[in-house]
Amino acid sequence: VNLSDTESYHFFGLIVYVDNLNKKSHFDVIDGQQRLTTIFIVLNCILDIIYYITDKHSDFLKPTNPKSKEINTAIHEIRSILYDVNSDRKISSLNEDPYEDNILKMLTSELDIYSTKWTQKEVSIIEKSLFNAREELVETLKIDKRKLKGKRNFDAHKYCKEYFVNECLGITAKTWRTDIAKIDESQAKKGLENLVKFQNKLCHRLKIIPFKPNSNLEAFKLFEVLNDRGLAVSGIDLFKNNCLQRAIDDQQTKDIHDKWQDVFENTLITQNPSIFLRTSYNSRNDFVTKNNLFQNFSSLIKNKDYTETIDYLEGHLLTDAQVYNWATLDSPKTDPDYSKINNLLNILKSTKATQYLTITISSLRVLEISSTKKTIEYVENVIENVVEIIISLIFNNERFNLIEKKLPSIAKGIKSYTNDKTSQQVLEVADKKLIDFKKQNLKSNYKSIILNELDLTKNSNINLLIQLIKFENGDTISHMHTVEHICPQKIDSGSIWEKAFPVTVRDKFIYNLGNVVSIGKKLNTSVSNKSFKEKKKEYKKQKINDHISDPKLKIIKQSSWNQKIIKERDKSIRSILKTKFKIS
Repeated sequence: VNLSDTESYHFFGLIVYVDNLNKKSHFDVIDGQQRLTTIFIVLNCILDIIYYITDKHSDFLKPTNPKSKEINTAIHEIRSILYDVNSDRKISSLNEDPYEDNILKMLTSELDIYSTKWTQKEVSIIEKSLFNAREELVETLKIDKRKLKGKRNFDAHKYCKEYFVNECLGITAKTWRTDIAKIDESQAKKGLENLVKFQNKLCHRLKIIPFKPNSNLEAFKLFEVLNDRGLAVSGIDLFKNNCLQRAIDDQQTKDIHDKWQDVFENTLITQNPSIFLRTSYNSRNDFVTKNNLFQNFSSLIKNKDYTETIDYLEGHLLTDAQVYNWATLDSPKTDPDYSKINNLLNILKSTKATQYLTITISSLRVLEISSTKKTIEYVENVIENVVEIIISLIFNNERFNLIEKKLPSIAKGIKSYTNDKTSQQVLEVADKKLIDFKKQNLKSNYKSIILNELDLTKNSNINLLIQLIKFENGDTISHMHTVEHICPQKIDSGSIWEKAFPVTVRDKFIYNLGNVVSIGKKLNTSVSNKSFKEKKKEYKKQKINDHISDPKLKIIKQSSWNQKIIKERDKSIRSILKTKFKIS
């Protein structure tokens, strides 16, 4: 930006690319994706601000303005870089993150400066700031805002936008959203000059060396060389690269690429494919740490030929992706024969642990070969033992490193099955090993500490306990539910709750089994600190599933919420626990 010598250039490095195997006139960038994405985002921010300023001060684009030619040239050059003749964006991502390309699309596609119907949502640029419009479009993806903050492209766009508004228009980052609408002609003139100057440096003084290898195979080898030099490359990219190197010509490369897409783009649904790959590997092989995962995958693949690599991708990995989805997603298999398995999986998902996944997907894989009633019962037994181990560790405040290696060692034993009989045999062996592990390693079974030692101030403990009660009752379980304290944890001064639950006894009743229910997160947030009358209305409307069995004690049957009903519900729940879990 600060280059003053008209002959000086900034070297931006080597960009390695190959022809896309499926689309003519498209390229796959092997090395340089982040640099190109950064350039596209920066240019889009510049173009957005130029559009915004010239929309409010249109005289700058008229021929009578001596700077109009420079401004129009800048707009034309940016658009020719970002979009093709049909105004379609030129950059897209094939990254393993399913949201990344959608976010990139909404940050870098062209928005009509007056109005547009985009992703079926009308955005008026006159009524709403062009800057806010892009963010609103990203929000149509319905991504959790906490996760959205971690999206690098979104953060980069936000940073660039704030930087240019500050540097070129002199508006501070904290107040620019309101101040930008107030810019006068002098500010607009200075801003346009700075933006055009920056665009000129970026488009004409930034130099890259494009490099296109003679073949895809040569490109992948170069990719590995670049990585050996210490350049940052995703481990998943390295694994994919190793798979592609098993090909001996472009057709085989395309075949492997397509099989890879089947697994990671068309089947697997996860925000973290690295966890999936480690789970898959540890469920079939000797335990590997996170740091050694891709080194071990490289060793696994390097001795395979093209046919064996195809078999591995469409056999092992594709199957594992399918059962991994079953074990982790909100909507598992709907077959009623699997209802108990689904409930057990939802209990495990509620724990937020991942160590159980190896033995879980090993067990679920068996059902791809044999799904008889007997085999399903064996899978249920295995997963139920895993549930008991995981919850016992949580309730005893023990670390999961106790099972980190043990469960994968049992999981990899669930193999070599080809029919109903052998499937049931390997599951039976795994079940016995889990029972032995419980006897030898668990300090105490979770059932023995539920009534007296369990910390009820931890919502995670209460939520799991409610899940277990629902499981024993045969109710459907959702791992998306959260704990709602009917008498809220935070009581507003002067509220009805304050009078019913004085400070001296408040915690005793708030953190009580009789004062809780498991409900959806959205409902939980909406009822928050409302009165019982308001909460009850919402509970009835949403048809919440109260885990207590006595109809007289159910929440929606109460006219008010007080210390007496909490005591009665607590007594009833403890009685249920003693009966269901055979607690003496």
